[in-house]
Amino acid sequence: MAVHPDRARHAYFCPKCRQDFEKSEPGKCDECGLSLVPSGYCPRCQGYWRLRVGQLCPDHGVVLEGESAEHQQELEEEARALDPGLDPVVVYEGKPMDCALVHAAITDAGIEAELDDAMVEPLMSRLDATQPIAARVLAPRRHAEEAARIARDFEKRSKPESTET
Repeated sequence: MAVHPDRARHAYFCPKCRQDFEKSEPGKCDECGLSLVPSGYCPRCQGYWRLRVGQLCPDHGVVLEGESAEHQQELEEEARALDPGLDPVVVYEGKPMDCALVHAAITDAGIEAELDDAMVEPLMSRLDATQPIAARVLAPRRHAEEAARIARDFEKRSKPESTET
């Protein structure tokens, strides 16, 4: 399989020469002397592109970011070390559509939540056909009780009323 010509290995590239550079901060291109620009980072590819931040990933169509997932993970780990209440916990598991609705209800209530959906990574579901396609909703530990209450309320509203005869 051919590698896309705009794939980059490093965080900066020269927009004229199209070379990427491993530097800790932007500098000048070794070839033409033009200022280097940050390579766009795709969170789905988990890799850099010789495209500017804000452009779309050619493979996934998502907006390219300025920082790598590793850098974001380091920042999140530092924040969790300072405040353990930020650790995410599972507050709901179920069908992907139900999880999307619960996620929306939790975020509408002002609680930051994350949707962990197998459908987002369709290759994984093809690799392990023994696992049912399910999703999870995660919330920070400090808000887990409130998020779980919202999820229970969702379940109560989504169950059909039983009619007694």
